[in-house]
Amino acid sequence: MVWAADRKPTRSEDVAYSLMGIFDVSIPIAYGEGAQRAFFRLVEAIMQVSNEPGVLNWAGKPAQIHRLSTAFPSAPACYSGHPHYDRSLATDEKREFALTNRGLRIQLLVIPVDLVTTLIPPATSIQDRAMFRCNAFKINGLTIEGPSFPVLERTGTNRYAYSLGIINYAMIQGESKNPVLPKSCIAYLLMRLKGTRSFAKIVLSVCNDWKKVETKTFITFDLPQDYTVAKRNLLTTVWI
Repeated sequence: MVWAADRKPTRSEDVAYSLMGIFDVSIPIAYGEGAQRAFFRLVEAIMQVSNEPGVLNWAGKPAQIHRLSTAFPSAPACYSGHPHYDRSLATDEKREFALTNRGLRIQLLVIPVDLVTTLIPPATSIQDRAMFRCNAFKINGLTIEGPSFPVLERTGTNRYAYSLGIINYAMIQGESKNPVLPKSCIAYLLMRLKGTRSFAKIVLSVCNDWKKVETKTFITFDLPQDYTVAKRNLLTTVWI
């Protein structure tokens, strides 16, 4: 995808069609559908045959194809500057990603983070960057850039809850089957209104009220240890 980020095909849809052989997938060719829809279908096809979380790691504008989902990139340019991520925990375990009428259904390791951005006068509820921390995982000073996302109200309070949805975790084989994180993690920034923890989340570890926040930069961070074993109850199926 990084290789294709700067290509300028004669026909806009070829930015997707020309990558089918590289990823060993096939999608119907339909000139006239537009580059964004063609690329959306290509990424969906790759997800159906791949256990590679890298296809989900992108930054920039989401595709405006699915009415409820912001989890798909709009173009190969969204992978420009794609960071290397730790493959030491790669397994043959099949990760399930599925596009549904509610958005992309995926199981992430969701860890709450605290917003630590200071409100700078003039007071505004929209900022183009924010800083987060998570004491439990010793994540400090994680700065994330976005075109604009809600941060603070004019009163200095925050009515949104934020979490990191970690993509590149693995499962320990055995009775416990706890998730384990590598030293270098990749994640989505997730956001929802405070106080919207649903019954389904409490009982079934399912949550459909998170929204993936659009970011300008890739979200990567390092944990203190080479491997970190997390609690299984942090695994959450989300629709984004």
